[in-house]
Parts: sequence; C-alpha cells; structure tokens
Amino acid sequence: LANAIVEIYQKTREKFTVDDRRHYLFTPRDMTLWVKNLCRYDLVAENLLDVVAHEASRIFRDRLVGSDAYNRFDQQLSSIVRAQFRHTVLSTNSYFTSLTLGRGSAAGGAKKGESKEADSAGASVKDVMGGSLSKMNEEDFKKLVMQGLVYYEREERDLNMLLFSETLEHVAHIDRIISSNSGHILLVGKSGVGRRNAATIATYMLGYQFYTPAISRDYGPKQFSSDLKVALETAGIKGEQVVVLIEDFQICKESILEVINSLLSSGEVPGMYTHEELEPLLSSLRKLMQEEGTLGTPYEFFVSRVKKYLHVVLCMDPGHPLFLYRCESNPALYAQCTVMWIGEWRTVSLREIPLLLDGIRDFLFADKDKDAEERPAREEKKTEGKRSESKSGRGESKTGRGARSAVVEEQEEVVTGSTLSGKGAELVEMVMAIHETCATTAQLSATPKDYISFLKTWYALYTLKKQELSRELGHLEAGLFKLDTASEVVNDLRTNAAKQEKDLRVAQAAADRAMEEISKAISSSTERRNEVGEVKRTVAENEEKTMQRKREIESELAEIQPILESAKTAVGGIKAEHLNEIRSLTAPPEAIADVLAAVLMMLGVQDLSWQSMKKFLSNRGVKEDILNFDAKRISGDLRKSVAKLLKKKPASFDDATIQRVSIAAAPMAAWVKANIRYSLVMEKIEPLQSELQEEQAKLEMSERRLAKCEEELKEIDTRVASLKKEFSSRTSEAERLKNNLSLAGSTLDKAEKLIGQLGGEQQRWKVTSGQLRTDLEKLPMKMLLAGGFTTYLAKAPEDIRSIMISKWQEITGVNGFVFKRVMSTESELLHWKSIGLPSDDLSQENGLVISNATDRVPFIIDPASAATEWLKSLLGTDRSRPLEVVNQFDGRFMNQVELAVRFGKTLLVLEVDGVEPA
Repeated sequence: LANAIVEIYQKTREKFTVDDRRHYLFTPRDMTLWVKNLCRYDLVAENLLDVVAHEASRIFRDRLVGSDAYNRFDQQLSSIVRAQFRHTVLSTNSYFTSLTLGRGSAAGGAKKGESKEADSAGASVKDVMGGSLSKMNEEDFKKLVMQGLVYYEREERDLNMLLFSETLEHVAHIDRIISSNSGHILLVGKSGVGRRNAATIATYMLGYQFYTPAISRDYGPKQFSSDLKVALETAGIKGEQVVVLIEDFQICKESILEVINSLLSSGEVPGMYTHEELEPLLSSLRKLMQEEGTLGTPYEFFVSRVKKYLHVVLCMDPGHPLFLYRCESNPALYAQCTVMWIGEWRTVSLREIPLLLDGIRDFLFADKDKDAEERPAREEKKTEGKRSESKSGRGESKTGRGARSAVVEEQEEVVTGSTLSGKGAELVEMVMAIHETCATTAQLSATPKDYISFLKTWYALYTLKKQELSRELGHLEAGLFKLDTASEVVNDLRTNAAKQEKDLRVAQAAADRAMEEISKAISSSTERRNEVGEVKRTVAENEEKTMQRKREIESELAEIQPILESAKTAVGGIKAEHLNEIRSLTAPPEAIADVLAAVLMMLGVQDLSWQSMKKFLSNRGVKEDILNFDAKRISGDLRKSVAKLLKKKPASFDDATIQRVSIAAAPMAAWVKANIRYSLVMEKIEPLQSELQEEQAKLEMSERRLAKCEEELKEIDTRVASLKKEFSSRTSEAERLKNNLSLAGSTLDKAEKLIGQLGGEQQRWKVTSGQLRTDLEKLPMKMLLAGGFTTYLAKAPEDIRSIMISKWQEITGVNGFVFKRVMSTESELLHWKSIGLPSDDLSQENGLVISNATDRVPFIIDPASAATEWLKSLLGTDRSRPLEVVNQFDGRFMNQVELAVRFGKTLLVLEVDGVEPA
C-alpha cells in the first residue's frame, strides 16, 4: 500500500507539473495529508483501496484543469491499483461525507467542536483530524442536501441553487475539507459555477458560523481586520467552528490578501491585536487551559484554537488578471489550502441544467409529449403510464414538504426520472453548442453564469415572441374563420333566398285562392240577401192577409159571443131546487118539454121522453155538461132539427113565456138559441177560418224559410269574414316574404361582391398564416440566436458578432438571421431614432439588447453619451417605475441610489468612470 501511494504521488508529479499549470505544485505534505485522512474513514465498513483511491482523487485530481487531465489521472490511478492489488476502482455514484441525516438545521445549535462526542477512539481521531467520513449514495445525499437547502432558505435567504451531480460533488468535497481541523480551501472557478452556494450550504449543514466581509466604499485592510476579529474571537475564544468566505472582488487591496496569507500560515495576523485588546479576551481562556492541562501562554492557546476551528474559503476567478500574481505572492494559498479547480461545468451538467429551470423544463418536455402523441398506441400508453407515475410521486412530495422543497424535488424527478428526447434534446444540444463556441472564444470568455443567463434570456424572449406570433396568428385565423363563416352565410343566404321565393309563390297562390273564395262567398251572400228580402216581403203579405181574416172572424164572433157567454152564465146560475121542481112534475108543461127536448137534442140524446128528461135533470153534473158543450160540435143536421123545433114552437122559447113557466128552463132556452145562432155564425165564418189557417200555414212556412235564409246568410257572413282575415294574413305573409326576398337579394348581392373582393385577401392571409406557423416552429431556434446575441455578443465588436452568428446559424439550421429584424420592427426603430438613438446597426442592436435585458443590469460603454437621451426617453415612459437619473460624482449620489432602491425606481447612472464594490 505504501509503495502504491508513493508511486501514485510520483507519477502525478511527473505527469502534471508547474510548467502546465502554476498550481500543479505537489509536495510530500500532500502525501502525508493523504495518509492522515485515511483515519477519517470507517475502514472496517469501507473497502480500503476504494478509500485510498478516493483520497488520491480529492488531493490530486481536484487540482487538475480540464477533462483531459481528469482522464489521464483516472487511467494512471486505475492502472496502479489494478497492477498492485488486482483491484478495479469503481466510479460509483456515491459520496464520502461527514454530513448525516441528524445534522442540518437541527444540528446548527451544536456549535462547539467539543460537544460532538463519540467513543474515545473516534473522539481522538476527530480531535486530531476532524469529522469522520461515511459513504452515502447519490440519491440519499441529494435528499440530505435538499433538506438542508430548504431549512437554510427558510431561515436565512433564497440561494436559487440548482441541485445536480456536479453541485453535489462540490458540496461533498467542500464538506470533506472544512469538516477537518485546519481545513482551508482555494476554490478556483468562473463566475456562476456555484462556489459560494456550495460553501454556504455545506457550512450551514455542518452547523458552523459563517462570515464574509461586507464591502463598502473605501473598504481596506483596517476594515477587513475589524471584520476578521469577529471570526477569530468566535473560533479562538468561544471554540466554535467558523468559516470565513472571501471572494476575489472583496480583495480591494492586496494587503488584505497578505493578512489572509499570514492567517493561513501561522493562525495569527501580526499587529492585529494590541496588548490592551488581548488582555480581556485571553482572560476567559486561562480557566479552560487549566481544565485541559494545556501548557504555554494563553495567546498560544488562542492561536491553536484559531488554527483548529477557523476555516478559510477563498473563491478566485482564474480569468482575473492578478490571479497568478496573487497566488504566487502569497504561498500559503497553495501550501495551506486544498485547491479545488471548478472552472467550468461538465457537459453532463450543462445538459441537466435546462431541465432544472422552471418554464424551460416544461417547454422542453412539451416537445417530448408532442412526439409521444404521434407514436403508436402501445408506445403512447406506456409513456402516459410513466408520466402519471411521475406526477403522482410529485404530488406526494408537495403535500409532505414546503413549496421550495416541492420545487427542488420536482427538479430531481425531472432529471432522474425522465429522459429528454426528440426536439427537446436537439434544442439542449444547440444550447450547449452555442455556449461552447462562446466559452472557447477568447474575446467572449463565457462563464457558467452566462450560461444560466443565456437560458433565462432565451426562454424569456421565446415566451415574448411566441405570444406576439400567436396573437398575430390568432388574428389571422380569426379573420380566415370569419371569411369562411361569411362564405357559409352567403351560401345560406342563397339557399334561403330560393326557399323564400318558393314560399312567396305558395303564399301568393294561397292569397289568390282566398280571394276567389271570398268572391264566391260574397256572390252567394248577395243571392241569399235578395232571397231573404223576398221572403220577408212574402211573410209580411201573408201576415197582413192572416190578420185581415182574423179581424173578419173576430168581427163576426164579436156579436154572438157575448150572447153565448150570457146564456152560459144564466145556465150556471140555475139553482138545484128549480131543477128539482121541474123533475117533480108528473107531466111537464109544453114549453118546458120543448126546451128540454132542444137541450137533449143538442147534447146528442135521442130519447126525448119525459123519463129521459127527468133522468137528465137528475144528473149531478147537468149544468157542467151544458156549460162545457162546444158549439162547434153542432152539425148542420142537428142545427136544422133544433131550428125546426124553434121555428115550430117559437112561443116555448120566448123569454117572457118560458120565464113565466119555469125559472130553470128560461136560461136553457136562451142557451139553445145562443148556440144555434153561434153555430150559424161558425158555419158562416168557416171559410174564413180555413183561409186563416191556410194563411197561417203560409206564414209559418215563410218564417221558417226566412230563419233558414238568415242562418245561411249569417254563416256566409262569418265565412266571408274568415276568408277576409285569411286573405289579409296571406297578403301580409306574401308582402313580408316579398320584402324579405328583396332584402335577402340585396344582402346576397353585397355579400357576394364583398366575398369576391376579399378572395385575394383571403389567399394572402392563408399564406401569411402558414408562414407564421412555420415561424412558430422555428421560433425556438431563432430565439436561441437572439438569446445568445443578447447574452454573449453585446460586449463584442461587430466582426465577432458576425462570425458568431454565422457559426450559430450552422448549429441551429436557421438561415438569414438578422438580430434587429427578428427583435424589432421598422416603426419601432424609427421611433427610437426620433428619440435620440443613432441609426447605425451597432447602436440599434445594442438598443435592442438593452430593452430585452432580463436578469442583468446593462453596463453601457458610451464615451460620446450617444445613447443618453434615448435611454431617458425610453425608460421615462414607464409610469409604474419612475426614472431616476444620477451622476456618479453627485454629492447626493448614495442618497439618490438608496431612494431609488426603496421606491422601486429605474436608476440611470451617468459618467461612471469606475465601479466600486459599494
């Protein structure tokens, strides 16, 4: 094992020398640290050779620059281990870390190193070397870091940290260094690679105190020493683990780096503390020295605790012009710090990052979903199943965690559970290729931060232009839809016009038929009216004749009727005793016998004997029989017989004679004479009565005919009224149909004329719509070029811009790309020209870059102040964010900046000759 370690060390020194890179300075100190660090691992649970290989990679490999150097070192390490031990070093997805699930936010309270206890052997190793390291697979480690990130953002501030494999490696490697005693790091990398975030989250999860200088105007060594004292006292006096993070922009003076160099070399800074300052600080350490039995002075004890508990993390940019000078003039940066070179993200990381950004992820996977829909049904079903599982898992994570945790977990599931393919994968490859061309071009020097900005700018411009194109396409499609609808309406109008014309003919024919029926009904009504008039005249004549006969009859009866009634009254007045008196006679007088004979004859009794007469008189209802006798029953023969008797014996019927003979017989005699006379009158008026009955019959017939005619006339009038109403309705309907037909014809003519005129416009709209759809399909690639131009080429001269655009067009397959033509219109450029923007291509392109800047502050190099008026006019139009124009040399500059920040104004700073870190 010792031979293998020495061989790896020697071959590494031979292959990677300071001639290649100035920091490829490997010394025996590295080999000693390698062996010591083996004690931090659980060698019983872990494979010793894997631990040795892991430590070799951390000490040597982390310093190397570029994938080529990584591959050469990995081959060398694998070949030596395989030759010496016949063991294959496996590059598994696992990490060695001192972080555990018991740490994180909850472990933040355990601030003192002494409070982290274990068994006596473990405590001894920890006291000398630092925290023990254990293996953790990538999934578990990612969940652990994710949990720590959620806690940190909940308690401190948002880091906006993307978690992918390379970020996890950085966290694990930084944790390995700062969890050891006297562990210092020199993090070398470009802006945006994630140095500060990785160091911040590792420090937080270890429960260490974190300090970083707050740079202000005129910041220098004196202010830095004051800030550093806080960290030194926390480590030296309180015995708490402290991380001091310093970035190269915070090194305002080179003397600050000299202070750091001294601190790294000896654990102290000469002259930082005066005797008066040290005395009260060190007094609290004397008791602790006695408890631990430590020899030496309190100041030496203070320095030893600073060396043990203080960790310096230096973040430096290799592209900085003073990088090499600073490293070589301060040797402790190489000698006392573990160098980690993380200048660029690996290709795999560049491919993962777009899938971790909101919006871009959905956009890329939307293309994948679209491709999946076009696959066969079986493949589509399988894809949908996987997608539903991913969504269900995502939903569970959101219910159990906070919003930020859900977002981070969603990022994890997108990267680990989904494979990008199709158009989305092609777009990612284009993004990487564009960034690579800028990263390898010396004039551009694209950084990882530029890559993130490029992605965000691309998505923002794509979203904006897609909305514009979609809106324009929507208007065109709405217009085409209206034209198609209009064509359908014209066809409907044409069909309706034909139908209305047919309906008009039907309605006109119905109106004509109704008119004919009305004419016939009116003619029939006239005939009936004439007939009614004639019948009425006939009825009147018959009624007059009838009334004349009736008057004649009544005149004849007027004389005899009172006599008959008087006779009946006299008969009715005959008393019973008078009748009894006549009946008691043995032989009646002749006059009584004649009267009774006449009465019996009239009543139809043939027996005229006295016995018959007595029997008649003995009847109880004799008077009623006489009174109820109907004179009309008297026949001519009966009247002749009775008249013969009256004529033969007139004395018997004389009123005076019969009155003397019998009181009862006198009324009967008068009754007989009256009835005979009445019979004669009736016989006389019988022809008149016949005529009266005939006339009455005629009258009744005429009245019935009149009633029938009037009924028919009424029916005819009702039918005529109905026909007139129907005729009016038919006429109105025909008139309405005629008007509608006229209106429809006019509308149809206008519509056909309009459709004919818009025929060419419709064809042009269809062509434009197809062109817009093609533009929408190519929009992601065009916006890649626009986003790349905005992010990378704004600082480049015109010749570099032209060269890079040509390269990018080959990458994306987009031809004829002109930045200002894609991102603006002629009217917009003319407006900008009118408010002060120069009309040359460079100025217009720069103006578009400024107006489309998303997450970056425009830094404009404009010695002639050509863009000042344009900027004031452009930015001053936003009323929601008032424009504040300040001059760097204004006495109230800081006050104006603070007010602009407080009230959300747009800040335009003029005459900037230098940027201070204030």
